Amino acid sequence: MTFVTAVYNSGRRRGCRSRCCAMPVLILALLLIVLPRAVGQSNIQGQWTTLPYTMPINPIHAALLNTGKVLVIAGSGNYPSNLNFQAAVWDPASGSIATQPVTWDMFCNGMVVLPDGRPFVNGGNLQYDPFRGLANTSVFDPATGSFTDLPNMAHGRWYPTATVLADGTIMTFSGLDETGATNSTVEIFTPGSNSWSPSYPAGWIPPLYPRLHVLPNGNVFYSGPGIGSRYFTPSTHTWTKVVATTNYTNARTYGTSILLPLTPVNNYRPVVMIMGGGVPTATATAELFDLSAATPSWQPGPAMSQARVEMNAVILPTGKVVALGGSGTDENASTASFNADLYDPASNSFSSAGANAFPRLYHSIALLLPDATVWVAGGNPQRGTYESHMEIYQPAYLFSTDSNGNPMPAPRPTITSAPGAVGYGTTFTVESPDSFDISSVVLVKAGSVTHAFDMEQRLVGLSYTAGSGSLTVTAPPNPNIAPPGYYLLFLLNSSGVPSVANFVRIAPVSVSVNPNPASVVAGGSEQFSATVQNAADTTVTWQASNGSITPGGLYTAPSAVPATPLTVTAISNADGTSSASATIQVTDFNLSLPKSVVTTMTAGQSANTTVTITPINGFSEIVSLSCGGLPSGANCTFSPDAIGIGSGSSSSALFISTTVATPPGTYTVIITGASQDMSRPQPFTLQVLQACAFMLDSTSQSFTSASSNGTVGIAVTAGIGCNWSATSNTSWIAITSPDSGSGNGIVTYSITANSTSTQRSGTLGIAGLTFTVTQSPAVMVSISPVSASTQTGGAQLRFTATVSNTSYLNVDWSVSGRGCNNGPCGTINTVGVYTPVAHLSAPQVDTIVAASQVDGSLSNAAQVTVFPPPLVQTPPPASVASGQVATYPLSLNGKTGDPTQPLTLLCKPGTLPPGGACNFSAPTITPGPSAVNFTLTITTKAASAGITRPRRGQARPLVYAAFLPLMGMVLLGAASKTKRSIGLFFSLVCLSLALVGCGGGGASPLPPPDPGITYDVVVQGTPITGSTMDLTTATLTVR
Repeated sequence: MTFVTAVYNSGRRRGCRSRCCAMPVLILALLLIVLPRAVGQSNIQGQWTTLPYTMPINPIHAALLNTGKVLVIAGSGNYPSNLNFQAAVWDPASGSIATQPVTWDMFCNGMVVLPDGRPFVNGGNLQYDPFRGLANTSVFDPATGSFTDLPNMAHGRWYPTATVLADGTIMTFSGLDETGATNSTVEIFTPGSNSWSPSYPAGWIPPLYPRLHVLPNGNVFYSGPGIGSRYFTPSTHTWTKVVATTNYTNARTYGTSILLPLTPVNNYRPVVMIMGGGVPTATATAELFDLSAATPSWQPGPAMSQARVEMNAVILPTGKVVALGGSGTDENASTASFNADLYDPASNSFSSAGANAFPRLYHSIALLLPDATVWVAGGNPQRGTYESHMEIYQPAYLFSTDSNGNPMPAPRPTITSAPGAVGYGTTFTVESPDSFDISSVVLVKAGSVTHAFDMEQRLVGLSYTAGSGSLTVTAPPNPNIAPPGYYLLFLLNSSGVPSVANFVRIAPVSVSVNPNPASVVAGGSEQFSATVQNAADTTVTWQASNGSITPGGLYTAPSAVPATPLTVTAISNADGTSSASATIQVTDFNLSLPKSVVTTMTAGQSANTTVTITPINGFSEIVSLSCGGLPSGANCTFSPDAIGIGSGSSSSALFISTTVATPPGTYTVIITGASQDMSRPQPFTLQVLQACAFMLDSTSQSFTSASSNGTVGIAVTAGIGCNWSATSNTSWIAITSPDSGSGNGIVTYSITANSTSTQRSGTLGIAGLTFTVTQSPAVMVSISPVSASTQTGGAQLRFTATVSNTSYLNVDWSVSGRGCNNGPCGTINTVGVYTPVAHLSAPQVDTIVAASQVDGSLSNAAQVTVFPPPLVQTPPPASVASGQVATYPLSLNGKTGDPTQPLTLLCKPGTLPPGGACNFSAPTITPGPSAVNFTLTITTKAASAGITRPRRGQARPLVYAAFLPLMGMVLLGAASKTKRSIGLFFSLVCLSLALVGCGGGGASPLPPPDPGITYDVVVQGTPITGSTMDLTTATLTVR
């Protein structure tokens, strides 16, 4: 498959300057001159080959996968307008390249490979010009070929460095944040929990893409590109001050740094080599830093054949380092450094490694492949273009010469089999038919490169012994020497030719114990299991700090709770330094009864107390309660009978009951609390006394209907300490003394009055005995009628009374009321006849009371309303001639409370003029609260004046004239002479008067007309019931 060079519009990147690429004609001329020479010297300088296909995306980042394939990431590819963010997977074996989109711009990230083999992409590009960083992270799964986003960092990072620490966590440092400022904090990612630590401030501002290496002591060394070197301590998350400065006084920007091989032969002595770098003008110098020295310092190293900026350096299975690419002037292809240099740590010198064909400048990369060749790609000195050709460098160790001295492929040792994973410090077997010709066994960390620095690169030598067809190899002693992850396992023969590598995952022998932590009840047991990883031998040896544990992991706790938590430890039989422990909390519970628990009771009685369960060390099982040792007829119950213990104490109510048949005696009762794994007894002494017997001084009492009080005496006839209680079965009997007691005693009670007409009965329960209370019905008095009305001076009223619920039926009658308090009121006699008062000015109510002569409080009453007579205003006098009619307007005054029965009107006989008559406009009127108006008409008789009865005090001559003759006649008839003489005298006088009054003998004239006679006509009213009453008087003069 062939791809053309990708061409984009020109642009700029941070720190980039416009450069021209080397002219194609010049490149071709160089290839024609150099290629034959390189081939001829393959066994000395190695051989460079250009792949027949190109990379379709800008290869800015690359990581070797444990599948042998290479993950390539471009993101936006240093092209601002490109929103098609991409990655690709290159398969060196087949030459295929599969591209895929990514969801965010991974351009200029920091990438390492997690210990489980997944590439970890950290940070990226948020914005171009000025650049700002993303906080995103993601992982690539080689099995599925897909990315999965992880939680974000606290802040963005563009140009960060990621480092796999000894414990398998990932440290990230530097990069531009989302504001464009340098992120000077350290964050640590834990793969197991997919979580980020807090941000740890560094206290200094690092350069972008700092060069970092994990040292054999577990610390991290910062080697550049700045001139001052520092250490980072992961356990404290702190940086030191500058511990050394480089001899090269300028920053080695886009130079590289490499940790030289760590081997058992050199006692894993860490030496860091930095080389090249410098913007805009590069340096060819190199420096070495021996961190095992008492006072480490940068020492000058040999110079490369050419100055290099944007270079790459790859450590080979032989321990030598090939330095390649770059240019004398940054991003200037005309100054490209085509010569490759091979550094030999043993001689501390460079030699030629041939020359590559294409300029490898900014964004170029180089990786060691499993076949021990070096893959070189990229170059992006100017936005809009990148170098798509890829080259393979075959080091000289892959070549030998034939008998004629001509280069030929060198015979390579082979690996028949090797474990996929090994643990630190363990031995493992590598099968190879070339076992006796092997001179070196090494592990080379699968690389991850970008921007002139491989963040994963490391070679670790291994000790081994050769056997027939196999090697017994000892893994690195600890993760500080070889941080966990995937390594290329190479066998090198005696000619220094490496095998094709097998991928081996290096991880410590991991031991885990389950459960952890554990909770075991005192004396109980718990089965533990151990899981051993990264070792062929998965067996363990168990140890217990207290208690015992079997070889199979069955632990038995001590019977008593120890003062401190315990541990069980599983030690790997494959690696005695690898172990894991589980913490054991021995739990228990305490069962207790209160000190005041009742232990003495009488047969037939019951007692209660509280059982308390107190957990010890977080005991959490359910405890069931029971009791034993009770005498016959006794029983115990718990409420609740099972307790689920929480964080604090829990309790249950204990009830112990006996019957009268329970034999007296002293018994030991055992209260037991039992959980699934243990039980705890708690004894106490129970003394049962003889059953109690009681007697009441009476069994019943009777009462009248009135409220009353009573008492009942209680006597103990058998038993000691006998308790009793008293209850009432009805609300009208109330116990007024304490309702319980011990021994002899008295119960007092009260009863309410019986207001009903029936007898009632109730009971008191006292000490199991029954006392009956009977109360008579109430004496009832009824009266009839219950209400009546009359008028003053009116007719008498008759009342009757009936007495029930007694044999004595007589009552006492009495009258009470308002009138009796403020004035006269009516009276009632012994047989109930009521007489109203004669006169009243206003209505009044009299209360008639009939009270039982047996109990005066038993009575009933009736009410009588007594009204005064109605009042009619006196009309003005009238005067008429005889035979005429006199009319009087009358009004019956309204008065609230007056009787409302109708009144029939009449004129009192004898008060009218002779022959006169009276009529009313309304013969019947009804008094009420308002005035009632009516008219009285009196009709006189013609000439009735001459015979009208004289008015009081007026001379009546004719009367006297008639009277005197009568007297005379009487006296003349008398027997005595004297009386007859007087009679004659009267007769003569009468005759004389008559003559005088009549005018005498007719000769004298008649006297003048009589002025008239006056009459007082009395108007009366007769009610339907009661007596006729005078209402008013009408004065009439008749002429």
